Amino acid sequence: MSLEELTSKSYDYVVCGGGTAGLVIAARLTEDPNVTVAVLEAGGNGLNDLLIDAPNMFTQLWGKPQYDWNYKTVPQEGTVGRVHGWVRGKVLGGSSAVNYNMFSMASKQDLDNWGELGNKGWSFDDMKPYYRKFETYHPASETLGKGVDDKYLDKSLRGTSGPVHICFPKTDVTWGQDVWPKTITNAGYSPAKDPRTGSAIGGFNQLNTVDPEHNRRSYAARDYYEPNADRQNLTLITHALVSKVELETTTGQVKATGVHFTVDDTSHMMKANREVIICGGVVNSPQLLELSGIGSPAVLKKAGVEVIINLPGVGENLNDHTATGLSLGVKDEYPTAEALKNPAIMQQALEAYITHKAGPFAGAPTTTGFASLSKIEPDFPNAESHIQSLLQEFSSKHPDADPAGRDPMLARQLLDPKEAVCQIVMLPTGIQANLPDNAAALFPSEEDGMWCTMGACSTRSLSRGTIHINSSDPTTHPTIDPAYFSHPLDLDMMARALLHCISFTAVEPFASVLRRDADGNLILAKSSGSLPKTLEEAKEFVQNNTQQKMSTRRSGRATKEVKYTSASEGSDFEDKKKRTKKTSTTKKAAGTPKKSTKKRAAESDNGDAFTKENGATTTNTPPKPKRQKKDSAILAADAQEKQAKADKAAHKKAWQDWLASHDVEGEMLEEEPGKEESITQTDALRKYGMKKEELSSLLRFEKKNPLYGGTMKLFLEEDVRELAFRKIGTLEGVQGNDEQVVKKGEEMWTEEHENDVDDVDVPEEKDTKTEKDKDKPATQDDKDDKSAKTEKANREDAPAGTEKPKKEKTTKQKWSAYISTHSIDEDQKLTEEPSDVINQTECKSKYSLTPKDLACLPHFPKKNPAYGNNTKLFKESEVKSLAYRKIAVLAGVKDDDKDDEELLERGRELFDAQDGLDKDEKVDGT
Repeated sequence: MSLEELTSKSYDYVVCGGGTAGLVIAARLTEDPNVTVAVLEAGGNGLNDLLIDAPNMFTQLWGKPQYDWNYKTVPQEGTVGRVHGWVRGKVLGGSSAVNYNMFSMASKQDLDNWGELGNKGWSFDDMKPYYRKFETYHPASETLGKGVDDKYLDKSLRGTSGPVHICFPKTDVTWGQDVWPKTITNAGYSPAKDPRTGSAIGGFNQLNTVDPEHNRRSYAARDYYEPNADRQNLTLITHALVSKVELETTTGQVKATGVHFTVDDTSHMMKANREVIICGGVVNSPQLLELSGIGSPAVLKKAGVEVIINLPGVGENLNDHTATGLSLGVKDEYPTAEALKNPAIMQQALEAYITHKAGPFAGAPTTTGFASLSKIEPDFPNAESHIQSLLQEFSSKHPDADPAGRDPMLARQLLDPKEAVCQIVMLPTGIQANLPDNAAALFPSEEDGMWCTMGACSTRSLSRGTIHINSSDPTTHPTIDPAYFSHPLDLDMMARALLHCISFTAVEPFASVLRRDADGNLILAKSSGSLPKTLEEAKEFVQNNTQQKMSTRRSGRATKEVKYTSASEGSDFEDKKKRTKKTSTTKKAAGTPKKSTKKRAAESDNGDAFTKENGATTTNTPPKPKRQKKDSAILAADAQEKQAKADKAAHKKAWQDWLASHDVEGEMLEEEPGKEESITQTDALRKYGMKKEELSSLLRFEKKNPLYGGTMKLFLEEDVRELAFRKIGTLEGVQGNDEQVVKKGEEMWTEEHENDVDDVDVPEEKDTKTEKDKDKPATQDDKDDKSAKTEKANREDAPAGTEKPKKEKTTKQKWSAYISTHSIDEDQKLTEEPSDVINQTECKSKYSLTPKDLACLPHFPKKNPAYGNNTKLFKESEVKSLAYRKIAVLAGVKDDDKDDEELLERGRELFDAQDGLDKDEKVDGT
């Protein structure tokens, strides 16, 4: 359905934002088949995108406009005037598509605070059943569970049938996952409890939002949209930037009746019968409210927006957590993400994920902990009076900053030994926290060697900021001011948390992992500066090394040797165990790796590019190659192309397997089907593209061919159609049961063939024939040689004993011959998107050119924003020329390959004469 058709309808609910919340709401609402819902998403559809699916490739999404809004804050006084980058998902699924896949829970008191502040129904006990409802927890295997030490988890508290998948990814346990729980225990932490109990105090390996069956990200688009995409009452429009909510004020009350949005710089309006639901997230929701005239009059008037509703709270009370960390040198036998800077290792890691759904990119960050103030400062004298003095200091300067009374509640939690003041993270990668405005450059370290990060994140920030529009233009980013460390308690707590993180460097077994100089001092990355030792030094460090978020690409430790080859030679990842590999049922299913004649060495169970030697884990690094210009994103794109080829092979094999299991060769129909319901083997090939061997899965009726002798095979056309649709659906990797595969295949076939040659109306040469010409009998070109009657007449008219005259080709056969001789290789693509661009669908509707016709022209491949697959773009000037040739050939104009201009000119005349339209109107497509 076209965009114009979609917007001509009204919907019960219009959801602005197809992100983490918007897709959940849309899925729940459309469970009622009588309710219609439209979702407008500013980003594209990233389903089956390798960078999104691979759990540990999320840093490759940051800063890229097709995935990330890439917001920036205003300079922050609390971080000495620095600007901070804000990663926010601009893709279907929102920030759930670009986050770290780390799955944690709020404490019981956090949720109870909501209820205490007047939000009934949002307390811990109220929310408990819903937490179970949305997840499916996948317990780890005995070996993996022992490696990550998952004893703290209580399976009875976990959901078993929800849409979101929670697990420990099925990869080898890394040195970090092994070292961290032991270090936490040796540091004096009590055994952790499952965060579902309401308290996450302690250190542990945290669960991830990963589907273990396919080892891919579990997120809103995959879990809430994709399973429901075929619902007739659910409409999704991507690349749709909502600019304003339409508000009606004629009745004395303000009512939202629809939204305005743009797609490709074209404005559209969509009506809502019941509600407009704003799900734009922390940034876009207040921006859209203010653009619509809802907010503080001072803000709206300054931006040039008419005030509809005076609501000063819009865009206020922004509360964000801060994070800081320092990079510590790690011994070479403990591989970290820095190993992936080697292009050969990076290529192997990509291939490990694509072919085995294993390796460094199959995992996700897990090593974390939550600490109370009494844990990070066990000897803190007068902690309560210290906190109260800082609260009073702030409230005396800002008496109106906390009208809801939240700060005293948060202060009580800071003093509670059962509540965390910070989250601790130990990450196997270096961090460049001194580059806050460029999130994409945070990881890994640019320095040589292996690095890890010890960091802390605030859990209860008291600082409050704002998000407000500064223009009436919806494409202009709003002004974001999180006011980091504007409350003195935040900086004080973060500095103490950082000093506590540093104390872990003296605790085994983590202490033995770290590099030290000749004097036994820790080696810090240059980006981290010097090691803070006092509270004031820690405060200064925090202000100069604060980020809004942190995480990493995890690297693993292998248990077997891996043979290296260069990126240009390819990589060998075949396990000596010849393990069976599961094949994904999605369109992006991994294909079977090609066999190699090279001598193979054993690999790690997860394909990680590291070896274990003499009890220690070492990096098996080949001779250092020359620096390649390809970065990880380009390598990922190359790998994605390989993935597409592997998918194609896997889908082809699935089709062959289906045919083999449904072969009925030798079985016959009991009686000849009627003329209207039958189809010959030749027509099955011509009309539906079915090969002879594929038809062996259908019952047939054999009879003598009345024209040529020999055997004619007749099939039920209904069976052939269904088989053709099943073939298309299978080869395209359609998910679902057999009925869904056939249905989707039918939709694809219908779209592909709606303007085929058989359906093309060739205009009559009304103005080019004389009356004398019209009286002449029709030529053979005007007849259909496929007609049995004509064929029989040809045979009877031929003199006895003479050679059968050579049959002249029909115009359709001539055009098919033209296509055959002028088709180009699929690899001959346009190098850049043409200025006079036209897509394949428009070629059909505007010029009646089928995909077979278009095989004569080079195209530019581009990702389809709505469906995620590649679409073909052509030069319209070349398309028009091809259309002129086609219409001329079908009209009987002779094509002798000598005077192409005459063919073009004749076709142009016929084209312009069609339906009485003049040339300019026809070319414009009006």
